[in-house]
Amino acid sequence: MSVDHIRGSISDTARSEKLACIVFCLIDPIFVATRFWSRWTVRQIGADDWISLVAFVRLGTSLTTCGVLINLAHQYGWGHHTSDLPAKDLEITLILHWTFQITYKLSVALNKASIILLFLRIMPQKSYRIFCWALLTIISLFAISTIIAGVFQCVPVDKAWHKKKPGYCYPL
Repeated sequence: MSVDHIRGSISDTARSEKLACIVFCLIDPIFVATRFWSRWTVRQIGADDWISLVAFVRLGTSLTTCGVLINLAHQYGWGHHTSDLPAKDLEITLILHWTFQITYKLSVALNKASIILLFLRIMPQKSYRIFCWALLTIISLFAISTIIAGVFQCVPVDKAWHKKKPGYCYPL
């Protein structure tokens, strides 16, 4: 079902979200390729580069998916008040929102890990390296816990998008 009948246009918001997805999908490969090319030429590809590649692939998948899903989400009323949406459109929009939360948290954690691993590569001081490893551990544990909390924010899980289903949701 389309939301053309809903008052008020969000076309400006939809266009800017789509534009952001397109821009990052075009720019990110250039940066990652340049990074790998420069590391390859000096024969110094490290763990930070590989994590950066995983983050890029994860983010690239996320952005591509994001582009497709944002188009889909806007078709089902993303950006409109929930009270203005038909029940089926609201359910689809909430499923998409739940999915975005998980992919976003994973992508951010991988990018943070890549930066910390880069710091580990360039900083020789023992105290700084210990701090970086501690920070990497905190980032990893935080990412795992927020992803688990996001997935299981409602009991049963599908209550996150079936609002009238019996159960409860934690306020995240």
